[in-house]
Amino acid sequence: MAHDQQTYRRATTAAIVGLVVQVVLSIAIALIGLWAKSPALEAATWYFVGGIPIWIVLCLLYNQARIERVEALEAEQIIHQDQQAAAIFEEQADDLDLARRRLQKLQTWGLNIVSLLVAIYLLVLGGYLFNQNKSMLSSAADAADAVAPLGPETNPTVLLFLSVGIAFMAFAVGRYVSGMTSVKEWKLLRGGASYLMGNFLMAVLTVIGTIVVLFSKKPDFMGTLAVVFPAITFLVGLEFLVTFLLGAYRPRKKGEIGRPAFDSRVLGMLTAPKSLGSIISETINYQFGFEITSSWFYKDLSKLIMPLLLLGVAVVWLSTSFVVVQPHQQALILKMGQISKQVGPGPHFKLPWPFGQTQKFDVDRVHETFVGSVRNKSEADIAILWTNQHADGEEEYMITAPTPSAQLDDAGITDNSTGVGLLPAEVVVQYCILSEELEKYATSADDPAKLLENLADRHVNEYFSTHDVDFLLAHGREKGGMELQKSIAADARELGLKVTFVGITSVHPPTKSEVADKFHEVINALQQKESAIQEAQGEAIRILSETAGSYEHGQKINAAIKQLETVQQERSNTKDAKKLAQLEKMVDISQQRVDKLLAQASGELSMINDEAQAYRWQRSISELARASRIGAEFEAYKLAPRYYRARQSLDTLVEGIKDRRKIIISQDQETGNRPVFRFDFKDPESALDNIINPSN
Repeated sequence: MAHDQQTYRRATTAAIVGLVVQVVLSIAIALIGLWAKSPALEAATWYFVGGIPIWIVLCLLYNQARIERVEALEAEQIIHQDQQAAAIFEEQADDLDLARRRLQKLQTWGLNIVSLLVAIYLLVLGGYLFNQNKSMLSSAADAADAVAPLGPETNPTVLLFLSVGIAFMAFAVGRYVSGMTSVKEWKLLRGGASYLMGNFLMAVLTVIGTIVVLFSKKPDFMGTLAVVFPAITFLVGLEFLVTFLLGAYRPRKKGEIGRPAFDSRVLGMLTAPKSLGSIISETINYQFGFEITSSWFYKDLSKLIMPLLLLGVAVVWLSTSFVVVQPHQQALILKMGQISKQVGPGPHFKLPWPFGQTQKFDVDRVHETFVGSVRNKSEADIAILWTNQHADGEEEYMITAPTPSAQLDDAGITDNSTGVGLLPAEVVVQYCILSEELEKYATSADDPAKLLENLADRHVNEYFSTHDVDFLLAHGREKGGMELQKSIAADARELGLKVTFVGITSVHPPTKSEVADKFHEVINALQQKESAIQEAQGEAIRILSETAGSYEHGQKINAAIKQLETVQQERSNTKDAKKLAQLEKMVDISQQRVDKLLAQASGELSMINDEAQAYRWQRSISELARASRIGAEFEAYKLAPRYYRARQSLDTLVEGIKDRRKIIISQDQETGNRPVFRFDFKDPESALDNIINPSN
């Protein structure tokens, strides 16, 4: 084909078609991914977007090549028509040949920059999506809290037809553009065509996954594609980067346009199927810059390729008979599918694969699994509180037993329980494989660890369903771990496992809404109640200790007094003489017991008792002495009544004036003059002076 502007015009048109198709496919797969809520299609969308820069640079390059051909043609016409103008044109050729220089920059820098940027984009994006979606390989099987591989409302049939349409469009345009690359000037289109075939590959895998979903009724395979698509993206980016680095050291001829790094050799096999040998030969020749496959060395080496390959395969096959068991492992050697023997750490031999196989088990390591509400380990940097979300994923609720509460309903019937409760709980089970039961472990189930998890889940549900919320929140973590370990260990022994620890790492009210806050309020009220009870009990202990000398002795005195009061109350309500006599004896016995305990008491009670006893004897003796004195006085009265009365009168007078001031004066009986007394009651202390010295 002629090296003219029409050649590059057709190449530009093909690049524009490829760009439009790439954009349409990217938008289509993005919309389908949003509709289907599929992580796999979301990952494919990012791969599709990576092809847009490739087609853009191809459009710019071929359009610039077309412009360069137009300028070259115009220059040739000027040279043939006017020799003088041609001389002027030759002097200013560098200023007029702008298109050629731009084309050279695109070929030198544009292709390499786009290749490097696309390679970095695919590597970063593929690695990130792979790390984000890798859990779906296991979540497709059993993890309840994982992202769904496919939306629940997605119609697989519609998805199948849409995927077929995308695959057909990518394949048709990719094959059409790759067919044009047989022309030397259009070879750069091969990079865009190969990237379109990558789109076709992902669309075909989506079709296969959708068919599997239709027949199995399970979206698990789409979860696998959510990991496969990022892996393909990463590998394609890795190929681009390696090709770019190798191309930097590749020898080139002057004026040669190198093969861009985004022209994938692997994806190119889909655009132009060839033998593997042809592809390897072309790659080697391109990398070395000359036809190395035509040399005698390569031809002689190619004759030995098959024997060397067979020898390598034989060595690899024989190497499968050598087994190394790590120090923490033990292994079962299988012979024709049957267990032959159990071996410990170290090197061992067996029959080559597939006649002999080895199953290794980590017997000296502790494994753990999580059951209950949370299937994954709680995040380490988040505190486990009632009011915060500390689990990775949604929590499921454990059903608990009804909480006892005596209440009277409208019909007057007592209801001793409320409805069942719901609590999130995280239970960790740690176990190890018994080396002496290794064969039992290997033959007990297809997945003994999964079976143990299911058995532990059953025991945990049983434990929670037989205990109420109050018990689980207060004592469930401490007592529950020991009870669950005993029950789970019995089942684990049948699987060849030993349960080393079972612990309820967290049990709390639901963190959603205000449930946890209400539980906090109840707990605070219970704590205040318990605090008041503890304070009252402390006060009772203090009072009893101060009163009776010790708390225990005070309780004994209190119980004896209550018993005495009970017997006395019963005696007062009894009219039967015979029973009354028995109760009298019981009262005397109870009273004696109280007196004995009071006598043995120390502290304030002992002091009061001693003071009462002393006052009793003092009062009794004084009253006896008084009675004796009165008797003696009565006898004296009977013997001398007149004397007794005079004596009592004088004693009374003496008693009455003994603390008063007394004045003795004389009176002249003959004259009959009576003394006159003057008192100054303003100063009682000077009254005697007024009497003695009246002039004053």
